[in-house]
Amino acid sequence: PLICDTKYVKNILVFATDSRGNEAGRSDTMILLSVNEKTGKIVLCSFMRDILVSIPGRGLDKMCHAHAYGGWQLLLDTIKENYNIDVDHFVKINFFSFIDIVDALGGLDVELTVDEIKTLNFYLLEGNELLGRPAGTDNLPEKAGTYHLNGAQALGYARNRYDGEDFQRTERQRIIIGKMIFLSV
Repeated sequence: PLICDTKYVKNILVFATDSRGNEAGRSDTMILLSVNEKTGKIVLCSFMRDILVSIPGRGLDKMCHAHAYGGWQLLLDTIKENYNIDVDHFVKINFFSFIDIVDALGGLDVELTVDEIKTLNFYLLEGNELLGRPAGTDNLPEKAGTYHLNGAQALGYARNRYDGEDFQRTERQRIIIGKMIFLSV
């Protein structure tokens, strides 16, 4: 009954674009935070970026393309049309705002495998270039363990789509979002 009783549930879509400048970009990360205001329970649900959906006015396409075609409104319309979910609020972030948010929280402790560290360091190459920092800045040693990640490192971890399937990628993203929520309350 609590799952079906949506009058106490607020849906917040957190989505991150792959925009590196002023373009709209694709919504590479789409996580629905459903908050039950009666019970205080929070549920995180990821939408797969490459899932084939009906985008209003565009036809069948990858879900991540909705934002690139028509911004946040088309993305929300796409979710409504395909999943019958009303999004009450949304948070849109890009690479730079993600880094700023994690840094403002003081970083995040994340357990990493060797493969995840190698991929994180790979993503730092582009991140450092975008931020105007020397190559190798913030690289981690290739040793499994728990690390305190700054914003740039957390972004590399969250973007990782080479270690495992997209399910593991979205799991990493939910881990990051969960840690951000925990630190902010």
